[in-house]
Amino acid sequence: MTLPENATKVLFVASEMATLAKTGGLADVVRDLSEVLPEQGIDCRVILPFYNQIPQEIREKAIPIRQTYVHFAGEDVYCGLRKLEHDGVICYFVDNEFYFFREGNIYGHNDDMKRFAFFSRAVVSLLQDLDGWSPDVINCHDWQTSLIPLYKHWFCGKLPEYSRVKTLFTIHNIAFQGEWGDPGILFSDLSLPQDVFDNGIIKMRDCINMLKAGIVMADKVNTVSENYANELGNDYFAKGLASVINEYRYKFFGILNGLGIDICNPTKLPKPFSHSDLANKAYYKKTLQEQLGLTVDSRRAVLGFVARLEDQKGCNLVLDRIHELLKADIQVVVLGTGKPHYEEQFRNIQGYGGQFVAHIGFDAKLADLIYAGADMFLMPSNDEPCGLAQMMSMKCGTVPIVRKTGGLADTVWEESDGTGRGFTFGNFDSEDMINAIYRALEVFYDQKEQWAKIMTNGMTADFSWDTSAKTYATVYNELIAD
Repeated sequence: MTLPENATKVLFVASEMATLAKTGGLADVVRDLSEVLPEQGIDCRVILPFYNQIPQEIREKAIPIRQTYVHFAGEDVYCGLRKLEHDGVICYFVDNEFYFFREGNIYGHNDDMKRFAFFSRAVVSLLQDLDGWSPDVINCHDWQTSLIPLYKHWFCGKLPEYSRVKTLFTIHNIAFQGEWGDPGILFSDLSLPQDVFDNGIIKMRDCINMLKAGIVMADKVNTVSENYANELGNDYFAKGLASVINEYRYKFFGILNGLGIDICNPTKLPKPFSHSDLANKAYYKKTLQEQLGLTVDSRRAVLGFVARLEDQKGCNLVLDRIHELLKADIQVVVLGTGKPHYEEQFRNIQGYGGQFVAHIGFDAKLADLIYAGADMFLMPSNDEPCGLAQMMSMKCGTVPIVRKTGGLADTVWEESDGTGRGFTFGNFDSEDMINAIYRALEVFYDQKEQWAKIMTNGMTADFSWDTSAKTYATVYNELIAD
C-alpha cells in the first residue's frame, strides 16, 4: 500500500513477531497490527533483535544497512542494523551475536535484563537513521522494551530531533516486569545513573523494575483490553504496580486486541462451515472424537480446554471439579503443557474411557481441531489481559465458558436477551465455574434454538483488527499533535 509522504510514522519495538520469532500472543499482535495499520494511514515498521531463532532463510534475506557502536555498560558495543520486507511489513533487526545469537529459547537467559536493555539502547541510538526513515511515534511492547522512553529522555532529551518523537508503551501482560534485586547494576549493566533509582523512576520495592520505568516515562501507556486496564488499578491484577498505574491513570487506557482474519476461520477449512451453514461443524466434532478415542456421539456435548497448564489459567479449578463434571453427560478434552504437577494430575485421570482425554504437549493442529469440533470451550482464568482463544472458539461456533476478567469480560457475555455469546462466572472459584458449565449444558440439551442463537452471535461478532487499529491510529495522531 502506498502511503502519503506526510503519513504518521510509527516504529514498533518488540522482542518477538509471529513467523520471525514467537513464544506467545505478543508476537501475533505485533504482526497483525503492523499489517493492518497502513489501512488507517499509518506508516508502521518493526524493529526486533536479530535472534538466531529466526528461520535461516529469513536471516539470509535480511540486508545489512549499517554498522556502528553503541556506548553501553561502560564500553563501545558493536551494533549492526539489518532490514527486510517480510509479509508486507518493513522490519529492522538489531544485530549483536553476543546478546542475540543464543541457543535455546529467546528468553530465559541469566542476562535477559542486560540483553534487552542493550536492544533498547541500540534502538534509541538508531532512531534518526533507519535507512533514511525516522519515526514520529515509538510503540514499545512489554518490559523488554520499557527502557526506551527512559533512554530517549536521558541520552537525547535536549536534542530537538529526538524530542519531537513520542512514545506509547503497551503492556501485554503486567505479570512480567523485568525485576532485578541489585540496583548496583544500573550503570554496569543498564548504562543508567543512580539518580533514576533514587528518584523512583525505575525503583519498586527497593528493586529495579524496568516495566515501571516505561509507565513513568512514556507519553502514553495502554494495555490490551479496556477491562484489564481498569483491573490494573487493583494489586490483585497489577502484581504490585497498582499504585503506579493509579498515579499515572491520566495517560493509561485499554485497547482490545483483535484477531487475524484467517485465524480459526471456519470458512477457510477443507470442509468449510459458517453461521448460516453449520453442517460441516459436525464433521469436525466427529473427527475430534475419533482422533482422540472419545465415543463418537453427535448428541453428546464436548468441552475443550486448551491452555498453558499453569495457575493463571485456572487448572486448579478444573482439577477440583473434573470428577464431578465427568459424571454429567459430557466429554472433556484437555490440551496443554506447563507445570509438571498439573501435567501429571491430568494424565492420571482414569476411569472415564471414551469420555475424557488429556493430551499433554503443544499441538497446534489439534488445538485448531478442538476450536472447530468442540461444542464448548472453557477459560476459567484467574486473569486474562485480553485472551484470543475465546475469540477463536466463537468464530468456530464453539461456545465459550469464561471467568469475567480482563478481555474475557470485554468479549463474552452471558445469554439473557438474545445477544449473549457464552456463559460466564465472576469469582475465581470452582463452584462458580461448574455452575456456569451446568447452565451451558442445560441450554445445549434442552434449548436448542437458544444454543443456536448463542453460536450465531459468537460467529458473527467482529473480532477483526479494524476497530482496534483505528483507535491506535487516533492515539498516534493525537500524540504527535500535542
